[in-house]
Amino acid sequence: TEQGRAPRVLDVGVGTGLLSALCLLHGCEHVTGVDTNESMVSLASHPLKELDPRSRRHRVRHVLPNKPPPADMGVFDMVVSEILGTLATSESMYKYLTVYRDNIATFGDGGKVYMVPQRTEQCLAIHAFKRDDLGSALHTLLEHGLAECGGRYLPTNEGGAGLHLQLYPSRRLGSRVAFHVEKYDRLLGADGSGAEGGGDARASARHFATEFVEKEVFDLSAAAPDELLVGVLEWEVLLWGGGAAGASEGGVWLRNTLEEYRAWEAARGLAGVRNGVARGSAWGFFVVHVPRGGPSLHATFLKMNKNMSIPSMYLGNAPGENRTTDPSPTPLPGPAAPHPRRTSFS
Repeated sequence: TEQGRAPRVLDVGVGTGLLSALCLLHGCEHVTGVDTNESMVSLASHPLKELDPRSRRHRVRHVLPNKPPPADMGVFDMVVSEILGTLATSESMYKYLTVYRDNIATFGDGGKVYMVPQRTEQCLAIHAFKRDDLGSALHTLLEHGLAECGGRYLPTNEGGAGLHLQLYPSRRLGSRVAFHVEKYDRLLGADGSGAEGGGDARASARHFATEFVEKEVFDLSAAAPDELLVGVLEWEVLLWGGGAAGASEGGVWLRNTLEEYRAWEAARGLAGVRNGVARGSAWGFFVVHVPRGGPSLHATFLKMNKNMSIPSMYLGNAPGENRTTDPSPTPLPGPAAPHPRRTSFS
């Protein structure tokens, strides 16, 4: 409504077609869904065909991964994306959305972009789990499993360890550090200014703004000897609103943090537990071994870019110590860990 007309929308990672369907139902002029998975392209086509039988207002296209978009893609007024699942493995969305930077219209001198999501934050938090809360067997299994990952992250979702850490009490030591932030509310030119229009001569230099924290020190002095310290990669996404600065207050946020999972349970009871288990199974977290070498822990983060989407970091008090990158290809050894309260599900 700001521009006085219905938008032409690009749906990046169309998946089941849900967001494209919502765009049609809410009056977009046209929506184009793209996906690198041919099966998802076929799956999305069916419900969209029911909403738009003559295909006048939609199109679903298969695109090749890590390749430029087709030359006839055109320019779009708005972008929506449901590839938040990439963040489940702590993988940056920048790599995928940047591919379409030359196909996105900008508005005004500041290079304003209409995109959902508007901002993503990848975070590291240190959580302390008591042995009694985990149980001796799981505490030992997790402790040794993390140490033996050999510089790799351990995924907790069903494709990894199948471990719902949100069901076990823990406390966060210090602050959650947003070490990599991506902003999708504007497209900038090579000089950092807004890049106006889809046909700008500097189009190939267009980019989204990012913020990066190189070093952080975590205070571990409050950790008890019997607590297992686990580094948890969490993320927060501003879907819409919240102001240009992306303030944490206001706007529509989606948060994949241990505290958020537990807040659902506290607010919604069993329904909240089910929601957390469903998201934990599909998304979960990447977790990493936290070495104990004193009252503090030094973290060094390596800057990500469009070719490096999974974060790499050093956790340790000596330079170059304990680099962690990429997920572990194997889950925790031994039988799956029991989850508290699962027997109460109905």
